[in-house]
Amino acid sequence: MTFRLHRLAIVLAALAVPIVLYSCATKPVETATDETDRGIEEHARQMIMQGRKIFRSDTFGSEAFWTKTRLHEAIAGEKNGGVGPGISPNQALKLGLRVDSGAVPRLIVALIQAGTANLDNPEVPLDRR
Repeated sequence: MTFRLHRLAIVLAALAVPIVLYSCATKPVETATDETDRGIEEHARQMIMQGRKIFRSDTFGSEAFWTKTRLHEAIAGEKNGGVGPGISPNQALKLGLRVDSGAVPRLIVALIQAGTANLDNPEVPLDRR
């Protein structure tokens, strides 16, 4: 009985080897379509946009540190609810602070574009608060 099982196993293995070799040698079937490619590209675009938003907006936990320093109050100045004289938008830019152009009020953007905004005045608001 075991001799028959051995022989059967050898025959099956002999038949399996050519099948496996044939499947390895044939050209793979192309499953991608224009629709799946578009879906993949759209997902990639969404991931890039999400990454940009996170990179540009997320503080990565540093807001607790900067809140404790009260730096935002020193920038705003006493006349704007902060402490000290405050700094002008031009001074802030010279110090290396970045501006989120989406947070600048439209009226100020129009004045900047017209060249009539006084960016040397610490009382010029550049945020929506």
